[in-house]
Amino acid sequence: MDIIGDNTNKFVYKTRVVFKIMDFEKQLDTNWIDIISIKSDKFIIGSDEWYCGVKLNGEKFGLFLYLSRSSELPIQTQYDIFIIYNNNKLFAKTKIDQTFDDILNGWGLSSFITKQLLIDNKDILLTDNTLTIGFDITVYKRNNCHQNCGAKCHRFAQLFGIEELADCRLIVGKDLKVIFVSKLILSLHSEVFEKMFTTDCIEKTTNEVVITDIDSNVFEQFLNYLYTGKCDKLDEMTEDLLYVANKYMVSSLKTICLNLIYLQINGRNALQTLKLFQDFGADKELMKKVSESIAENITSVVKQEFTKHYAIDGQNISQIVKHLGNQLIKPKTKLMFYTYK
Repeated sequence: MDIIGDNTNKFVYKTRVVFKIMDFEKQLDTNWIDIISIKSDKFIIGSDEWYCGVKLNGEKFGLFLYLSRSSELPIQTQYDIFIIYNNNKLFAKTKIDQTFDDILNGWGLSSFITKQLLIDNKDILLTDNTLTIGFDITVYKRNNCHQNCGAKCHRFAQLFGIEELADCRLIVGKDLKVIFVSKLILSLHSEVFEKMFTTDCIEKTTNEVVITDIDSNVFEQFLNYLYTGKCDKLDEMTEDLLYVANKYMVSSLKTICLNLIYLQINGRNALQTLKLFQDFGADKELMKKVSESIAENITSVVKQEFTKHYAIDGQNISQIVKHLGNQLIKPKTKLMFYTYK
């Protein structure tokens, strides 16, 4: 997922969601007189929860995007919906602009394509009896991270690091870099800093905080988020920023980092991701999704771990994977994420 901040005081989130419906040929053989609804698992974009849905109604095949949970409304979106076939070729791509102003309100196309068109092209559009649907989603959100201060975010950015306006200095990293900050701004976003500056801590009287366990470049990105709501290097510093956000109890940044890590999960890093999420206390829903991803990537996970720790040949690994696979229930739907520029 790409996250872009700009001087218009908006965040732009971009991601691709791929929704797979298994055994779809059975649906083509079913009478759609009664409306049939198929929903994806929920997924996170920014701080909001979404899901995709399919509606089969009469001779119509409909595709929709739903907002399930949001920290604020309205939310402006732009998304392309399409069917993916034959090595990522796109079929019937359609662009939609929509503002979501209500929870559980779905928008899309009730007649994306006809049932007959699906039947006529099922040999092309269905791979292993699976229909693959794609959503390229762009979400535009206002950056209200400092609305309670009554100031615009770009003004906070301009004030960041000005010694004359600071009442505290941070000494950060192995290079002992000095950064001038406002106690008020840090305390607004972090309970840790608030307690540090309001209780009988040495930092309250010295107006100085020494932080040696965090690289100064990482901490500057963290401060940039506190001041402006933006992280210019979020992609390359995700795990480091997760550590800082967790240490200083900045839940919004922690959530963004956890979800970015989840979107990059694969067979090579699935177990490490699960351990990371355990260490940083990811919520139950996100832990469930990581466990599901491990199950879906079980072949790569097993091969990766056995290759790393044991000298076992490929044939025996394949037998282990086959045995594990027989114990898994094949899901009716599958949800995947891809980043794109």
